[in-house]
Amino acid sequence: MTSILLHLLGIDTSAYPMMGADVTLASNQLVLFRGHSFTNGKYFFITKDGTFDHGTAYDLKTEKSVDRSHVKDLYQEANRKLEISDDIFSAI
Repeated sequence: MTSILLHLLGIDTSAYPMMGADVTLASNQLVLFRGHSFTNGKYFFITKDGTFDHGTAYDLKTEKSVDRSHVKDLYQEANRKLEISDDIFSAI
C-alpha cells in the first residue's frame, strides 16, 4: 500500500526496498487472492478448494472458460508468492 500512496504523491520509490506492487501502474502483473485464485489481466483463474485440478480458467477478453493449461505456470507462480507471504507473516 505504501508504494501506491507514494506513487500517487509523486514520490520516487526506486531507492527504497518495497514489498508489493503499485497496482495503479498498467501492466500484466499477477494479482493473487488468498483462496489460490488469481488474475494477470488476461486470464482469471478461480478455484473453490485451492487446487488447480478443481479450478476454472477464463479468458478475460472473450469471457469464456479456457483450458487450464493456459494458466498452469501462473498458478505455480501464484502459489510460490502465497508461500513466501505465509512465511513472512508466520515469522512476525
